[in-house]
Amino acid sequence: RVLAPFGIARDTARSIVLIEDGRVYLRSTAALRIASKLSFPWSLLRILLLVPLPIRDGVYRVVAAVRHRIAGRSNACEIPPAEIRSRML
Repeated sequence: RVLAPFGIARDTARSIVLIEDGRVYLRSTAALRIASKLSFPWSLLRILLLVPLPIRDGVYRVVAAVRHRIAGRSNACEIPPAEIRSRML
């Protein structure tokens, strides 16, 4: 329901989605825009927005495919605080 007004099908958005100021960002763009709002040094990742989208999304897909090898597996999800939960779907 949230993505429909933007013309984005649920299957299209099987990755991270950021809706900011009435615009929708997917995959690497969403992740980098989120990182730009974080504290130093993560905010420096915004420079990667200069890399062409096909290259960024290609790298994003590779990292997503091997993320369990990079970060490890977890059987539990952290429950976010109430102020963050209110902003999530």
